Amino acid sequence: MNNKHHLKTNNFISKFAGIVLSIVLLTGISLVPVLQIGVNGQVQQQQPSQQNQVGLSQVIKQIAEQVSNANPGTNATHVQQILIQLAKQTAQTASQEQAIQEIRQISSQITKFPYGTVSQSLAHFTQQLVSAASSGRGDSSTNNVIQIAQQISQEKANSGGNVSQSVVNKAVQTATGANSNNINQHIRQTAQIIAKQTGVPVEKVEAIIIQIALQLAQAQGKSLTGQYIFQIANQIAKNPNGIFTQLLLQLVKQDTDDGGKNGHTVKIIKTVVKSDRGDSSDSNRNRESGSNNPGTRNPSTSVVSQKPGGYEYKRYEITPPSGYKITVEELRTPSGGKIIFHPDGTREIIPPSNTNDKRLLDAFKKELQEAQIKYNELKTQNPQPTEKTGPSNLCFICAVGNAVNNQRLNDIAIGTAQITGVSAEANQLALNDALLRTANEAGTGQVLQALTNLEADAAANPNSLTKLGDLAKLYESGNEVSANQAS
Repeated sequence: MNNKHHLKTNNFISKFAGIVLSIVLLTGISLVPVLQIGVNGQVQQQQPSQQNQVGLSQVIKQIAEQVSNANPGTNATHVQQILIQLAKQTAQTASQEQAIQEIRQISSQITKFPYGTVSQSLAHFTQQLVSAASSGRGDSSTNNVIQIAQQISQEKANSGGNVSQSVVNKAVQTATGANSNNINQHIRQTAQIIAKQTGVPVEKVEAIIIQIALQLAQAQGKSLTGQYIFQIANQIAKNPNGIFTQLLLQLVKQDTDDGGKNGHTVKIIKTVVKSDRGDSSDSNRNRESGSNNPGTRNPSTSVVSQKPGGYEYKRYEITPPSGYKITVEELRTPSGGKIIFHPDGTREIIPPSNTNDKRLLDAFKKELQEAQIKYNELKTQNPQPTEKTGPSNLCFICAVGNAVNNQRLNDIAIGTAQITGVSAEANQLALNDALLRTANEAGTGQVLQALTNLEADAAANPNSLTKLGDLAKLYESGNEVSANQAS
């Protein structure tokens, strides 16, 4: 009898803690003095060490503002909703004190590293909410928020890690379409391989890969992101000194000891993943010059069908690191959103980049209702050639910053292809690899000089490009290890 009474009392205490915290969160009541719930269920007061401590609701509001400011297009209200729900669940399943501690831990991370992986992960979750609302998935916005908080809590329980790491782990899983923490283990193992190869800290490499995954998900959707991350991991496992290792090493060097204190690293990573969402409308992009700048696909192989009403349809091939080709189709809507159709029949719905513009989001919801009809119409009436986007749809040389215009690499690759008969794609890959190694060994300042020297040699004697062509031939045959040794 006493045991049953004890269980009921504990259950009541747990629920009461959740209710108390909910009141604090919703009303903004300060946590000074902090409420303590004793074993007998009575509320006691703990005298604060400082009378000016900030209430939990204010801490959550500050986190949301910091995340929104660091990640353009992020809705601060959505961040608040997720953190409030996460705190409520922790108060109910553990204790009010733990809920407070975890929110302050997240706050400490965001304050120190506003552009870091925790901040980007919270921004990713808000994008999930927008996508669900735009596509009509989920029962309600509240249920979607609850689901995200539950997933983070479950990850925390499964991994035994702290709340900040659980936020990041779960964000990576949802970004890549994974149902378990296998993807987190793959990323960790890949970081360990590179750390062993290069001597850089595992944690820094891991943070870079995580950011690439989150930014890829925003730019390309989770289906392709999952494929890319697993395939990059496999490529690095097979060839620890290859181009992907060089890419990640350069990004670590660009990050120095920053870790997310400013937006330098994430800005570079966004150019590497070639995000083409929201920077400029397609009507403002140069489709005639053959530019291969980050954020645009190569117009020389891209034919876009523009129809009355502003819908655009594309079909192109993507060649991931594994080498096999994937054909995807894309329908861009007048509001700036996208629907990506994958070979397995799944669709990725990507809302307009400005998620704070309710007018655009409402327009996108209506467009989704007629999207399938428009897709079928444009696909039937406008068959188009495929477009190759490169070995992983990554702009490797963008990792060195703005020092190198990618068009210059394109010109050399095309010129080498004309002389050697090796594909321009393979020549560009070999050139990217060589320049990344120069940046990692001699510094980014030497990359521009090396490229200038190569251009001068080619202008004086076009046959000097045959050495580059020989390297490219190894890439084209799939013999990357030999290409790395000769590079």
